[in-house]
Amino acid sequence: MLKKHEHVSITELTQSSSRVFQKDGLRLSVRLENIYWDQLQELADTDAISLNSLIFQVTSNLAPSVNKTAALRTYCIYRIRQEMVLTSMQTGNIDLAAIITACPVPVMILTPERKIAAYNPAFVEQILPSQHGTPGKETRAPLRLTFSRPFNQIVKQIVDHPRSIIGGQIGFTTDGKYQQRRVRYSLADRSRREKSFIVVFIEFNVPDPVLTGEPVQPSEPVRP
Repeated sequence: MLKKHEHVSITELTQSSSRVFQKDGLRLSVRLENIYWDQLQELADTDAISLNSLIFQVTSNLAPSVNKTAALRTYCIYRIRQEMVLTSMQTGNIDLAAIITACPVPVMILTPERKIAAYNPAFVEQILPSQHGTPGKETRAPLRLTFSRPFNQIVKQIVDHPRSIIGGQIGFTTDGKYQQRRVRYSLADRSRREKSFIVVFIEFNVPDPVLTGEPVQPSEPVRP
């Protein structure tokens, strides 16, 4: 997905052009630098959709005050950064990026500092419905995670049992809405142990709106 431009000058890449997109009677004119048009086309090819569809996926749910051109630029950087994070976690024969992208259930990747490093499309659809299709941290509402027990205890248990998948619960609060889900944790890279990223597979809703049985450890607000 990271497109190379070895034989293209900076002048060419920074030249801009306008394109017009239409969907369901809506008409959108966008002016971007060539490097962003190239990257958006590659992203559309990666997602097996048309460039027209990608443009409207990114821009259709933006707040009126959000500049659509800036949002598209941000989306390009966001996708590149996500790919770099996932690539850094791939070890051995395990293609973690492919696994979480193809996974039908929501998946997020946590750093050892309990910050969200990446997530898959199902996570956006089920955990962040009000921000679906909004790119980048500039336009996405803060997300607060509430763990069913202190996060350092979760990490220790996973490190002590690196070949196991550890169960738990997480509360997700975003844009004033709260939901509680059952989750399973696993190390992304067993060789790094406590320094490894953590893969979190998010399962079904928990009926009781209050985390029970273990002390609650709220996280700091994070912006995916």
